[in-house]
Amino acid sequence: MKSGDPSPIEDLMLLIETKRHSPSDTLDVVSSAARWLKSALKGAEIDFQYSSCDVDYYGFSSFTITRIYEGQRVVLNLKIAEIRSSPYVFAEVHAGDQPSQLQFPFFGNIRSDDDRDLLLHYTADFILSTTPA
Repeated sequence: MKSGDPSPIEDLMLLIETKRHSPSDTLDVVSSAARWLKSALKGAEIDFQYSSCDVDYYGFSSFTITRIYEGQRVVLNLKIAEIRSSPYVFAEVHAGDQPSQLQFPFFGNIRSDDDRDLLLHYTADFILSTTPA
């Protein structure tokens, strides 16, 4: 990491202490990205469930889109979190009754328009491959 010590034993401890004494911008970063995604989903008339971000270092927002694929219920989960003051998304598709069997995971920064476009393509592929539940 960046401690300069060839042994990373204290790196996590130093990071925790730094974060403990610094204000967190998690809520602002995540909420802004979540507003953008909610707007995109509503604009495309896609049904979804939403859970907002808590005021916490570990806070995140989540979106759930449930659809049908080949006669089975499938779920697209999108989770937005803050890492180094940037919004990141973790997306996963799984069978509705088997959340441990992930299909098509996606992880990426969604700060720029180009990065957000990747997430929109991922979401569009899911929507076009499925039918409403």
